[in-house]
Amino acid sequence: MYDVFGNLIQDRDFQKNSFLNKPDAMAVIILAKTCNMYEKSETNPLAASVCYANIANLQLKNARYEIAYSNYTRAVELGVE
Repeated sequence: MYDVFGNLIQDRDFQKNSFLNKPDAMAVIILAKTCNMYEKSETNPLAASVCYANIANLQLKNARYEIAYSNYTRAVELGVE
């Protein structure tokens, strides 16, 4: 039950883009947890794709190019499934 409510809160926060108000490092952590949640549930692979793209955007902004590329690639893979 605890996990269900935790997932609902993460989902709501993701939909409201609450990560945008956080420092980049914290936003990446929030988004990574949300990506993990969506991938485990397999109910919304496009949401996981958006999470990975948002992480990549933040990494690109911070000149973390190789990691950003990896996350963009994962976003595309999930978006095509």
